[in-house]
Amino acid sequence: MDDREIMALFQARDEQAIAETLARYGENCRAMARSMLGSPLDAEECVSDTMLKLWNAIPPAEPEHFAAYLYTVLRRTAMDRWEHQRAEKRGGSQIAAALDELSECVSAPDDVTAELERKELAERINRFLGTLKATDRNLFVARYYAMLPVQEIADRFGLSVSNVKIRLMRTRGELKKLLRKEAFL
Repeated sequence: MDDREIMALFQARDEQAIAETLARYGENCRAMARSMLGSPLDAEECVSDTMLKLWNAIPPAEPEHFAAYLYTVLRRTAMDRWEHQRAEKRGGSQIAAALDELSECVSAPDDVTAELERKELAERINRFLGTLKATDRNLFVARYYAMLPVQEIADRFGLSVSNVKIRLMRTRGELKKLLRKEAFL
């Protein structure tokens, strides 16, 4: 079943939408949540929470790109769970390390008025990613979107850990330079 058909099920309030979403994207969602949270149980709960949030959001929301919308909801849900765990001092993951690496380029807004800036920043980062070679773009996305550990990224791409770290450092430097040039930093 494709995304349009899944969206139609959500719009019709058909519970099959959840089953079809899990059939199509469940494994990727679980892997992404597991890499962010470090626990299969937490990942499963995060995916369940994400499905509930989708059910409650669609309708009225009508996302143009269902998969991107799903992964965004999942990431936010995982981040919320991670922050809760961190506040309670009962868990660890790759999120802190990845966010710390990006902190010199991008800071997270804390208020509603910054939403427009966040969208503009996302657009600029997407444009930047489009200028990168495929390998560098995939490394960046694996680290800063999927929040995978550097060792796992190195294994997946057949690179050394130091090579991955250097390439990520250079990419962050290019991103920082671009954001400064465009007066975003």
